[in-house]
Amino acid sequence: MSNEDKLLGYLKKVTLELHETKQRLHSVESAGTEPVVVVGMGCRFPGGVNSPEELWRLVADGTDALEAFPPDRGWDGHQGVGGFVGGVADFDAGLFGISPREALAMDPQQRLLLEVVWESLERSGIAPYSLKG
Repeated sequence: MSNEDKLLGYLKKVTLELHETKQRLHSVESAGTEPVVVVGMGCRFPGGVNSPEELWRLVADGTDALEAFPPDRGWDGHQGVGGFVGGVADFDAGLFGISPREALAMDPQQRLLLEVVWESLERSGIAPYSLKG
């Protein structure tokens, strides 16, 4: 096989790969323009916001979500204000099959995430226990 034949074969192969790549790129780009529907959501924000409705009320009313520094947050010398999410210690470990000891060792953000995802599933009409894994 001559060098010209090798070059021609290589160019055909690369051209085919380029065409296939362009097709994949087009399908990925067109998939990104499909509409997204939010069926259910949950949230936790400062100011006692524990639902999307409460968040909307807070924003619509222009309420300030800052509050005095909670005494149970450590840092005795801190006298300022901040935005604090409440109810972090109220985690229901048994609902998630987590032992109380393990729940104490978990990051509070992870506990909140579990609760908010559970709430989001329920709000969207999906029974959390129906999911596998």
